[in-house]
Parts: sequence; structure tokens; C-alpha cells
Amino acid sequence: MSAFPAEGSRVWKYEILIPIGGPGFLSRLDEIDAWLTEGDVAHQVKIIVGSGIVIRFTDEDFARAFAEAFALDPRKLRDVTQSTDACRCSPDVEDH
Repeated sequence: MSAFPAEGSRVWKYEILIPIGGPGFLSRLDEIDAWLTEGDVAHQVKIIVGSGIVIRFTDEDFARAFAEAFALDPRKLRDVTQSTDACRCSPDVEDH
């Protein structure tokens, strides 16, 4: 995956939960990696929890395109710009 030099200064406002498991999970991860790399999309893989992997984006358009490309629920997108100290994880993984 591409490295972004200013990554520390980015605000990761949008995130998607990718469920872990199921048939074809590993090949799906390869497809996700290819999509992010080929598109040179700024992203951050933040955490892995029992139910999924959280990928964060700085741009809403990329986050929505990602959700659509991989048939993920866009309702799991959450703008966290109003919260400075609160957990920035998807509502599905806030208990981490």
C-alpha cells in the first residue's frame, strides 16, 4: 500500500468496517489492497477487532466509493470531526 508522507497531519474523518471471515475473505483483502494501491487512495488501517478491520479515509468521496466497490454498508461511515478526544471508530467497534 502507498505511503503518504503527511499521514500524521491528516484528519481521518470517515471510516468503514470490513467484516472478518466468510468464504473468500483473504482474496477480498487482496482486492481491497489493489483498489487502494492502484487508486493511490489515502487511507489508514486503524485497528483489528473480533468482528472486523477498520479502514479510515480523509475524503468522504473515497470512503463512499470504497464502500460501494466492496458492497459495504455506507451507514458505517461516521464523520468524527466534531469529536476531538472521543473514540473515532465505527459505531460497530466503539467498545474496543
